[in-house]
Amino acid sequence: MSVVVLDVGSTSIRSSIVTNDAKVKAVASAPLVVNHEGLSQIEYDANALAKSAAYVLEEAIANHPSTLEGLAITTQRATSVIWSRSQIKALAPAISWQDLRTTAACLSLGAKGVAIAPNESGTKYAYLLGKLTDEDPSDIALGTLDSWIAFYLGVGHITDITNVAMSGLTTKDITRYDPKRLEALQIAPHHLPAITASYGELGVTRRLSVALPLLSLVGDQQSSLFGQHCHSPSYAKVTLGTGVMIDVNLGTVPPEFERRGESGSYRVPALGTKEIVSWGVEGALLSGGSSLQWFCKTFLDGASPTEVDRYASQANSSDGCIFVPALSGLATPDWDFGARGVFLGISRSTGRNELSDALLRGIAHSVADIVDAIESDVSKEIEFLRVDGKMAKSTTLLQHIADYVGVEVQLSDEIEATSLGAGMLAHLALEGKDAVGRYEDECSYRCKANLYPRIAKGSKRHEDARQRWQQAKALSRSQIPTLSQVKFQ
Repeated sequence: MSVVVLDVGSTSIRSSIVTNDAKVKAVASAPLVVNHEGLSQIEYDANALAKSAAYVLEEAIANHPSTLEGLAITTQRATSVIWSRSQIKALAPAISWQDLRTTAACLSLGAKGVAIAPNESGTKYAYLLGKLTDEDPSDIALGTLDSWIAFYLGVGHITDITNVAMSGLTTKDITRYDPKRLEALQIAPHHLPAITASYGELGVTRRLSVALPLLSLVGDQQSSLFGQHCHSPSYAKVTLGTGVMIDVNLGTVPPEFERRGESGSYRVPALGTKEIVSWGVEGALLSGGSSLQWFCKTFLDGASPTEVDRYASQANSSDGCIFVPALSGLATPDWDFGARGVFLGISRSTGRNELSDALLRGIAHSVADIVDAIESDVSKEIEFLRVDGKMAKSTTLLQHIADYVGVEVQLSDEIEATSLGAGMLAHLALEGKDAVGRYEDECSYRCKANLYPRIAKGSKRHEDARQRWQQAKALSRSQIPTLSQVKFQ
């Protein structure tokens, strides 16, 4: 029994086949090209994106014409689209979740008591609506990528709770839209998608060569959390992608804070069914893999990111250079959207190897900061980190994470855990509740490698390294004061 998974990341669109014994087979992929990138603007061609999504799905259908039981969709969250229902056509470029153009609107709303951040979709929707001229209001639809693709494929205008939770538009329990927030942003309820469970019978595609039931619709980070078998409270995963996201499962009891904890992590639904919502907390580094891509393009003549690991492994360990990956600002725990990247400690002995290692150590220190923030906000200790994502191929990075966080790092045998999680949720929709136990027992977590700290947490060496990092990060803050005024709170 197999399902096809559509996985829309920040750099590519992929289709995979996931079997009910938790095996993933990649089928097709297409690049997700940034349409425009400026100081605070990041856009995609939403129509080209949807066509690419349909293309990679058709490739999967052509290769598995009689064995597919359904479809799963997992996407980056908060990237926002506006489209015409009748034409099934996007009316403007999609605005990336990393886009900060609505900073002024967030400041204005905050002054009125409506807390919303520029990396949430609410103000992006308002911005897109404000750019329309003579379109029929009844024909306009808004949604994040999951919603746009589901509509484009003929399923309907829907989104799930893991995606809508990143909109800033819902009530505390995330089951419905908050009328006060919609009024403040002048968004009509009929423009927005219906909120569904993360898996179940969600609709049927009508614009593919085969009608497939949509069985799961889930945000990328929650999909990865499930794919990494973080079923139990306090289990944590880190996805090393374009952005670096750490998620911790809290079970059915939500954190005490409604949006953001005092230390900078934020509340998220871990998963949602018709009957119950499970909760979690998340922390983010905005520029993870994007920092790596920038470094390769700028310093390594466009070499593969795998080369960074090779160079870093040969670095002089006594070199004091370190990099702060704040190309799009700092998220957890600082929430300074006006911070920017910094290299600190460059000397005459600093070369390509040392710069490569400085980049990876900066990402690892950022992960350690996020873990500290989450542990403080929920008063729970994280005992290990399960890791997936393309940057997880860097053994040097994983070792730095183990050293600075001070816990065991478990490398997933499936780098594309996001696709795996969405696929297994679709299988649960097919097989019912009884399949949950089988999935946890028979399809147990497969660990490719375990990395352990080489530096004792709390030792002088560990404290010196962390203090050096904090000095570097202090220099990165408030480089763009206007953006620094906005906080995710």
